[in-house]
Amino acid sequence: MLAEVLGVVLGEGFVATVAAPRPIMCRSTLALLDVPRAMSPSELWRHTAPADAVEALIARGLLPEHWSDEGRAPRWWCAGCEGRGHVCCRCATPCGPSPFDFVSDGTTAAPPSHPALVAVAALGLGTLARAEAIVAETWRARVVWRVMTADALREHHGQRAFAASASPRAEEAFSWEAHIAERDNRPWRTECPFGEEWGAEIQRTWPASTALRALGVHLLAVNESRVVIGVEALG
Repeated sequence: MLAEVLGVVLGEGFVATVAAPRPIMCRSTLALLDVPRAMSPSELWRHTAPADAVEALIARGLLPEHWSDEGRAPRWWCAGCEGRGHVCCRCATPCGPSPFDFVSDGTTAAPPSHPALVAVAALGLGTLARAEAIVAETWRARVVWRVMTADALREHHGQRAFAASASPRAEEAFSWEAHIAERDNRPWRTECPFGEEWGAEIQRTWPASTALRALGVHLLAVNESRVVIGVEALG
């Protein structure tokens, strides 16, 4: 699947100068990080904007058709505001809030980058559809994709695992199990390991958390309108 996705989004200049001499690189986003400094973005990618690449992948049947409908498509974690929903208009960083900030819901309609799009698209249609269905059935919310490095995901789970509130949330239970399973080198527990003191919501959502884990994605955050799903960056 990754090779098919790269075949759609990579520019001809990239294929000729990097991928062709080293075909194995077509199967790894390491290739995206190992490009000649003189190569322009137009040579690296077929589409200048990631949003255009989304449409191309939909046309090739590599992304769900409903992703072309902004009202139904998943959203993307906003890298500019780090999901906080505001970016300072003076320094272009999420240092606010102030009355002059650019304000949003912390998500964007388009992927933040080509590599982020590739990482999500490479999951495959079946995995993408299943993840969206799990979120819709369990939380009746929209998926927000967030691509993170393996180290960043590990750090996130480690921090959230030990920051559980008095009324733990589904994402905190996910992080706890992910962190402890990796620390102890043991499998994920499919039966909910948390007692009644964790609350009924953890019991209700544990099958969904387990199903997402089986897909190879991560439950990062949940609110009334969106569920942030983490995907490990390739490379």
